[in-house]
Amino acid sequence: WTLAPGATTKAVKRMLRFLGRLMGICVRRGDVLPLALSRSTWRLLVGDEPTIEDLAAADVATAECVRQLSDVEALGVTASDFEDCFGELNFVYHNSSGEQVPLLEGGADMRVTFENAKRFAKLIEHMRAHEAAEHVGCLRAGMATVVPIGCFALWTWRDLEARVCGNPQINLELLRKKAYYEGVSETAQHVQFMWQVLEAMDDEDRQHFLRFCWGRSRLPPEGSPLWGNGFKVAEASDIPEGGLPRAHTCFFQIDLPRYASKQ
Repeated sequence: WTLAPGATTKAVKRMLRFLGRLMGICVRRGDVLPLALSRSTWRLLVGDEPTIEDLAAADVATAECVRQLSDVEALGVTASDFEDCFGELNFVYHNSSGEQVPLLEGGADMRVTFENAKRFAKLIEHMRAHEAAEHVGCLRAGMATVVPIGCFALWTWRDLEARVCGNPQINLELLRKKAYYEGVSETAQHVQFMWQVLEAMDDEDRQHFLRFCWGRSRLPPEGSPLWGNGFKVAEASDIPEGGLPRAHTCFFQIDLPRYASKQ
């Protein structure tokens, strides 16, 4: 999700601060929120400056535009054919909501040329990186009521994302550590088939498996109370060998039939 730029009303500020408090509670207690904020937002929350790679993760077209305008000489473009290649541009560019934003005072009347193209690119990148700065400030203000946000300077944006949302990479070693078994042995062949299949999966498929079993796509931190009793693997004696497994998302449980092979 990208925080939508624009005016922030009292209601929006109040809601953003409330969300910030929830995020701070996650950091303090080990709870997890199902948030998918942009990389730029996470960077701003820890006090870092977003990069062109962060912009590309949210808007490939704008990032490529910035890259090309930053080094038009590398494209073989000269001052005489600049306008033929890029068209008539002014110092105005759209934000993530599609609204045209002047990059300078009077930017709508200022033409982009071969000589100032690099400056235009820098202004686009800066505008898109900080277009929701006030919104991010509200999130930080909310988090500051729960945790000392000055400590975030010691973290990377990925550290903060993992503490608030859980790790997007499914740690199978941790999942096996949290697993317990009912009516079936850990060494049973069909249980080993399950773990072998999970090891062969990529993170996206593992997230689908986790959503099937638990209704979430990320694992909480190891010490989080959200684990409860852990991941329960139970025998499904009532399901035939060719049947599908059964999940109980409220209890993080999978009932596993006695499969004869991984297929």
